[in-house]
Amino acid sequence: MSTQFSPWERLLARSLNTFPQAKKKIKKVYQRINYAFHKKGYRYRSDYQLNELSDNQGETFFGYYDKSPESGDGKYILYHYSEYATKNLPSCSHPIEVRLWNISQGASIYKRKVKSYNWQQGARLQWLSCSKFIFNDFSDDLGYHAIMVNFSTGDFQETVIKMPVYDCYKESYALGLDFAKLHQLRPDYGYRNHATDLNEQSTKNEGVYRVDLEANTSELIIKLSDLSQKVPLGAQKINHIMISPDGSRFVFLHRLYINGRRYDRLFVANQSGDNLRLVADDQMVSHYSWIDNEQLVVYMRVMGEGDSYYTVNVVNGEVFPLRETVQRYGDGHPGIVGEMMITDTYPNKGRMKELLLYNLKKDMLVSLGEFFESLEFYGETRCDLHPRFSHDGKKIYFDSVHSGSRKLHWINLYG
Repeated sequence: MSTQFSPWERLLARSLNTFPQAKKKIKKVYQRINYAFHKKGYRYRSDYQLNELSDNQGETFFGYYDKSPESGDGKYILYHYSEYATKNLPSCSHPIEVRLWNISQGASIYKRKVKSYNWQQGARLQWLSCSKFIFNDFSDDLGYHAIMVNFSTGDFQETVIKMPVYDCYKESYALGLDFAKLHQLRPDYGYRNHATDLNEQSTKNEGVYRVDLEANTSELIIKLSDLSQKVPLGAQKINHIMISPDGSRFVFLHRLYINGRRYDRLFVANQSGDNLRLVADDQMVSHYSWIDNEQLVVYMRVMGEGDSYYTVNVVNGEVFPLRETVQRYGDGHPGIVGEMMITDTYPNKGRMKELLLYNLKKDMLVSLGEFFESLEFYGETRCDLHPRFSHDGKKIYFDSVHSGSRKLHWINLYG
């Protein structure tokens, strides 16, 4: 929730957590009333030139904040393309396309339809190297799987990976999870290509999978059933796997649903799944990003301290709050290159979202712009900015619907 909302509004929102369906309805009505009184006379405002990836008449977006759409050499942009209006819920009856944009040519040079996607993370499209990328798909004979594309020779060579992936470490290995279960408990991030009822047998095999991308093999390295014995398997899930920059370890969220309320736990493990340790367990963990191979920036709750951005050392357990300069904006989607952190805000009362650049060492914050989000994009169809740096830190990519349709944008920070 944007910090423009008062403490009593926040308290009311939290008190409604036990009644999720009622909360959704009350929240939307309240947001409509607020917008009527606080709407702005502009749809976006920024001191930076705004660039847009426009491709024919469709909508474009990249997905989640934890990956950059730009290749490491700065020559290409990965993105999703949809002629199906993204104001609608995702549907396996309406495939979208994974595309590759050649920056120098100003044209798309690769196109492939995919059936497994959502508007928040797309098909988990991500780079493995400057000439290799990967994404998820679904077919009746293979079920969920991944497609690895290599274009180092000039041709696009596709390899089917037998398991869907969530995060990858270069061309070495990937980590995957149960996207069917994810849809059941959090459809914003799951896929819709399966039966809605999951049987107990499939749940017993749920957890984190390690996928050897070269050998095309996979193994279950963390079982969901080992994380909590107190809550039924059907009321817990794993999400938001994030591998450290050197590939040696990863973190993930374990979310449990007890009497209608959600509880978050943050775990860390070595890349093979051993040395599993609980990092945070104070009810709420939201978004995070690696600073280096041992430290994260995490928006989470610390009892006695409150909901804030914290630096968390996953090796020695040290936790420190970031300075107040950035805390007043509330939860966002942080990404880090060097000492710079990019993040965003949720819509305020006027339905404007803010893009923020913050220096972790100097405690300096700059607003890069405000962007409007209509209530036509709401819930699963919302469009968080999900900002991401280019690998050299000179560009900021983000998705936005301020124009009335979903588009991938970027700004140049320097020059």
